[in-house]
Amino acid sequence: MSSVAVSVETVWRAFMEGELASALSNQLEASFELWRLRLILVDFKTRGMTKDEMLSCLESLRVTCDEDSILELMDIVEGYCNSNLLIFK
Repeated sequence: MSSVAVSVETVWRAFMEGELASALSNQLEASFELWRLRLILVDFKTRGMTKDEMLSCLESLRVTCDEDSILELMDIVEGYCNSNLLIFK
Protein backbone atom coordinates (compact mmCIF):
# COMPACT_ATOMS: atom_id res chain seq x y z
CA MET A 1 0.00 0.00 0.00
CA SER A 2 2.80 2.46 0.82
CA SER A 3 4.36 2.02 -2.64
CA VAL A 4 1.04 3.11 -4.15
CA ALA A 5 1.00 6.20 -1.92
CA VAL A 6 4.55 7.07 -2.96
CA SER A 7 3.65 6.63 -6.62
CA VAL A 8 0.58 8.83 -6.31
CA GLU A 9 2.60 11.52 -4.54
CA THR A 10 5.35 11.31 -7.16
CA VAL A 11 2.81 11.69 -9.96
CA TRP A 12 1.14 14.59 -8.16
CA ARG A 13 4.47 16.39 -7.65
CA ALA A 14 5.40 15.92 -11.32
CA PHE A 15 2.00 17.26 -12.35
CA MET A 16 2.42 20.31 -10.10
CA GLU A 17 5.88 21.05 -11.51
CA GLY A 18 4.56 20.75 -15.07
CA GLU A 19 1.63 22.99 -14.26
CA LEU A 20 3.91 25.61 -12.67
CA ALA A 21 6.27 25.53 -15.65
CA SER A 22 3.37 26.05 -18.02
CA ALA A 23 1.87 28.92 -16.00
CA LEU A 24 5.19 30.74 -15.72
CA SER A 25 6.08 30.20 -19.39
CA ASN A 26 2.73 31.56 -20.51
CA GLN A 27 3.05 34.63 -18.29
CA LEU A 28 6.64 35.27 -19.41
CA GLU A 29 5.55 35.13 -23.06
CA ALA A 30 2.83 37.70 -22.37
CA SER A 31 5.00 40.08 -20.34
CA PHE A 32 7.44 40.17 -17.47
CA GLU A 33 5.39 41.52 -14.61
CA LEU A 34 7.15 40.45 -11.46
CA TRP A 35 4.10 40.76 -9.23
CA ARG A 36 2.06 38.43 -11.50
CA LEU A 37 4.84 35.86 -11.62
CA ARG A 38 5.22 36.04 -7.84
CA LEU A 39 1.48 35.45 -7.42
CA ILE A 40 1.82 32.27 -9.50
CA LEU A 41 4.63 31.07 -7.22
CA VAL A 42 2.61 31.91 -4.09
CA ASP A 43 -0.36 29.97 -5.49
CA PHE A 44 1.76 26.86 -5.99
CA LYS A 45 3.26 27.19 -2.51
CA THR A 46 -0.29 27.34 -1.12
CA ARG A 47 -1.12 24.19 -3.08
CA GLY A 48 1.73 22.33 -1.37
CA MET A 49 4.78 22.83 -3.55
CA THR A 50 8.01 22.94 -1.57
CA LYS A 51 10.81 25.44 -2.02
CA ASP A 52 13.11 22.76 -3.47
CA GLU A 53 10.47 21.61 -5.97
CA MET A 54 9.86 25.20 -7.03
CA LEU A 55 13.57 25.84 -7.50
CA SER A 56 13.94 22.63 -9.51
CA CYS A 57 11.12 23.68 -11.80
CA LEU A 58 12.58 27.16 -12.25
CA GLU A 59 16.00 25.66 -12.96
CA SER A 60 14.52 23.60 -15.79
CA LEU A 61 12.92 26.74 -17.26
CA ARG A 62 16.27 28.54 -17.58
CA VAL A 63 16.85 26.77 -20.90
CA THR A 64 13.52 27.65 -22.52
CA CYS A 65 12.63 31.02 -20.96
CA ASP A 66 14.44 34.31 -20.46
CA GLU A 67 17.22 33.31 -18.09
CA ASP A 68 17.41 36.69 -16.34
CA SER A 69 13.70 36.55 -15.51
CA ILE A 70 13.99 33.01 -14.18
CA LEU A 71 17.04 33.92 -12.09
CA GLU A 72 15.11 36.83 -10.58
CA LEU A 73 12.28 34.46 -9.65
CA MET A 74 14.78 32.00 -8.17
CA ASP A 75 16.18 34.82 -6.03
CA ILE A 76 12.67 35.51 -4.73
CA VAL A 77 12.11 31.83 -3.91
CA GLU A 78 15.51 31.68 -2.15
CA GLY A 79 14.74 34.83 -0.18
CA TYR A 80 17.31 37.11 -1.83
CA CYS A 81 14.78 39.90 -2.28
CA ASN A 82 12.88 42.67 -0.60
CA SER A 83 11.04 41.31 2.43
CA ASN A 84 7.72 42.28 0.78
CA LEU A 85 8.39 39.74 -1.98
CA LEU A 86 9.32 36.77 0.24
CA ILE A 87 7.50 33.53 -0.50
CA PHE A 88 9.24 31.12 1.88
CA LYS A 89 10.30 32.44 5.27
